[in-house]
Amino acid sequence: MVSSSALRVLGSSRVRVAPGGGGGESLDVFFDPVGGAAAEAAFRTQGRGGRRLVVGFPAGMGRLPTNLALLGEAALLGVNLDAFRRHRPEAARQVLA
Repeated sequence: MVSSSALRVLGSSRVRVAPGGGGGESLDVFFDPVGGAAAEAAFRTQGRGGRRLVVGFPAGMGRLPTNLALLGEAALLGVNLDAFRRHRPEAARQVLA
């Protein structure tokens, strides 16, 4: 389930969970809490203009050819909730409520 807070952060009402790696469909938003060797394959599952949210990398720092973002008109976004809470506490309270 995707929370209303997440929808506000992403600015989209079209967010959905893709069980089993997306079932062959391209993804608008890919939430990546793992990183590692699968980073490039995961980025390739994004649809044109897709967004990958990097929130951690316990599996290690993956390698991602930057041309994938260019060719797919895609975005790679770093999400650091700790820094967000520290630097923008009021916004964090509103978004994460």
